[in-house]
Amino acid sequence: MVIVDNDSIRHARAVARYLHDHPRVEVLYGAGYSPHDNPVERIWAALKAFIANTAVSRPGRLRQIHAFFRARSPDRLPAAAAPRTGPWLPAGYQRNFWNAA
Repeated sequence: MVIVDNDSIRHARAVARYLHDHPRVEVLYGAGYSPHDNPVERIWAALKAFIANTAVSRPGRLRQIHAFFRARSPDRLPAAAAPRTGPWLPAGYQRNFWNAA
């Protein structure tokens, strides 16, 4: 089983053909427009906050991204799934995913 978001690219003809040709693969689509249901979205938000408003070159940006993930250990991942808190989020981070614009 593969769990994916409900982006239109996941419903492309090429994907449908692949799934038809590989009947053992089952895809579970998430609800559309529901980032609050996807814990990885909170990690991307934390990464964005970590690198936002910094003017760096592409290699510099890659170093920033690597530093972000090196500073966070895999054992902290389950806590990152918390809706509004987690060790991956910046201090004081608050976002209301239920009423996000």
